[in-house]
Amino acid sequence: SRVAPAWDARKNDVWDEPARHPLLRKARGAHGAHRKARDVREVVLAPAPSTLRARIVVPQGGRLALGYGLLPGRGKGKVRFRAAVTAGGERTEILSGKASGSYRPRWQDADLDLSPWAGQTVLLELETEGDPPPDDPLEALARQPEARAVWTTGHLEGGGTGRLAVLVIVDTLGARHASGWGAERETTPNLQRIAARGAHYERGLAPSPWTLPSIASYLTGLSPDAHGAGQKLGRDHWDRRPVLPTFDTLAERLRDAGWLTQGWVNNPFLAPRNSALDQGFSSYVDYGSRSEEHAAEPAVKAVLQDLARPGDGDRFLLLHLLDPHGPYAPDEEHAARFVDPAYAGKVAPGNQPGGFRDILNRQVRATPADKQQLIDLHEAAIAYADAQVGAVFDAAEATGRDLLFVVTSDHGEEFWEHGRFEHGHSVHDELLHVPLLAWRSGGKPARVSEAVDARGVFGTVLDFAGLPHPGTPSLPLPPPDGDTSSDPRPSTDPQPIDAVFASPTVYGPRQRAAEADGWKYILRQMEAGEAHRRVGPGARQALYRRATDPDEQVDLLAQDPARATALHRQMVAEALQGFPGAWFVLSGGPAEGGGPIEASLVERGGAGWHPDVHDFPWPRPDGQPLGKGALSVDRSVQGEASRVAMTLGHGPTLLLLEPRSEGGQVTLELGDGMATSDVLAVGRWNDRRLDFGPDPQRTTGEALLAALDAERVPRLMIGRLPGEARPRGREDSPDLDDVEALRALGYME
Repeated sequence: SRVAPAWDARKNDVWDEPARHPLLRKARGAHGAHRKARDVREVVLAPAPSTLRARIVVPQGGRLALGYGLLPGRGKGKVRFRAAVTAGGERTEILSGKASGSYRPRWQDADLDLSPWAGQTVLLELETEGDPPPDDPLEALARQPEARAVWTTGHLEGGGTGRLAVLVIVDTLGARHASGWGAERETTPNLQRIAARGAHYERGLAPSPWTLPSIASYLTGLSPDAHGAGQKLGRDHWDRRPVLPTFDTLAERLRDAGWLTQGWVNNPFLAPRNSALDQGFSSYVDYGSRSEEHAAEPAVKAVLQDLARPGDGDRFLLLHLLDPHGPYAPDEEHAARFVDPAYAGKVAPGNQPGGFRDILNRQVRATPADKQQLIDLHEAAIAYADAQVGAVFDAAEATGRDLLFVVTSDHGEEFWEHGRFEHGHSVHDELLHVPLLAWRSGGKPARVSEAVDARGVFGTVLDFAGLPHPGTPSLPLPPPDGDTSSDPRPSTDPQPIDAVFASPTVYGPRQRAAEADGWKYILRQMEAGEAHRRVGPGARQALYRRATDPDEQVDLLAQDPARATALHRQMVAEALQGFPGAWFVLSGGPAEGGGPIEASLVERGGAGWHPDVHDFPWPRPDGQPLGKGALSVDRSVQGEASRVAMTLGHGPTLLLLEPRSEGGQVTLELGDGMATSDVLAVGRWNDRRLDFGPDPQRTTGEALLAALDAERVPRLMIGRLPGEARPRGREDSPDLDDVEALRALGYME
């Protein structure tokens, strides 16, 4: 282990797991499900020759699920792997296998029967053997497969009937295209069948209109603002913030409680190097068939085989199906059911010229017939995915385990309902309203009509496992038969949600949404560009009454501005929860007695990453529309420094600032014409804390109230949000002084 290589983060095929055992690594190997499939596993370094020993107590009917193989690398040769059990002085070999030294070898799996030693304490020995390595350890690492031998972490199961939790996420499945939730055609009969026996949530709302932040919320229970996954780090579209290791993911919580955790995903944004969502999974397979015809088939086939294998320990299975995602390549059987045979346009299944991709990129203008063809192909792909969900449910139920089966989607799809195509660009209903259901063994049927935050799947799985999760929501799930409790929520006391929120978009203007009491509020913030973000003449708002306008076509902002302001404040308060950075308020323009404010945020030591700025216009206490004006944000990289230059020409705006790296330093530089009397407090972010200048006096609620009483809003105010790094396993809040200051500004109630 002393000469084990130190790999560079997640850019290669092997990386370190922070705060874990020094022999543990994460490694990416090939998987037999598909030619492009990659299986990321937690492995134990065992360079040949080596022996790993452990004393274990074998349960009744005990079985050990174990894997072995070689880390990716160069060099030919073979390594032999053996496992043996010693009990009562007698040694019995239970495994003998070998692995070859190809660049990206496949993991080998073994299911070892330990039942002959049930009830005994035995010595388990895992041995590796190979040719003698060179004397130089570095040469051995570079050339010899023996130095790359590993065991994948094993899972000991008993012979009893354990629990099984299955979370299925069908990509790009909006509720209006799912039968039982709004579709006119029968696209999802299996989802209907399962929901009829369990909890059918008529209005499940995804936390974001695109994949990475939504699924990160499902696996952490946190809002996109709190976990930050999907935020853009650089100019490249794929350079996004992953889920940081400071959070406890659902898989980590279950793994630490002794569960076997397995994940199957098929989206580039969910790949380990882009998302880090493999945290806590003993096996995390990116099965890689993408949008090919019957893309789900290799994963589902392997999952069905795995569900049928012996061993009944507690297990968690995440299955992600990409099929309804563009470019829509359904199999022939389902295409024949949904696609009009009389269609004579250019749109064919998959990535054909003139089809999905050209229409998405606006190189081809879609006719009404083309648009219907796209919907037909999309719904055919949904029906195919639904058939896969039904097969997995039937196999899971056939195991006889205590079962929790949850199905939802990360987002929907727009077909020009609001002038655009595909997803990720707005927070309208067609992108946020998704099917949601939960079925539990012995549970009671229930139909829930009110809006439900779909990120409650996190708390629901932990409730099923008997694990606490204070501060994160659960789905309202009826108690199983025999439970006399009248409260469907468990004793872990998940935090109730007054409104359901969604953020952020990935294309175009940054948008957020808040829905409560049948009303929907949308705030359009910054526009994302390659080198800058810009808002036009004031932030745009919209207010819809969903009871009478479910398609969100009639904006009622002018008729009820007070309701919009109330939802705006709830939206800001939600964004403040768990945001680990600084807040500051800029106030510019003639209405405040001066010209535009110019300020720059300069980050050094951040590898050229830009600080992320979230803007929230001032919530008017009189309920009138937000102030008009312009906020421009220009970004540039100069050597090792990243500069974000801002010019604000309208009423007060709350900005949340988060630096991009742990070691970076962010300084706020004020433009010419800013007097010190215009600044209530100035600070500097250093070592993940916002420290105030040589004079440690900071903004307080009292000082802010005094400024407001004097009818002079300071042109710049700075405070801090929690100050430490993103918290592990919990959401944090601003401290009491900050809460008081933000209340005085009207941002919190």
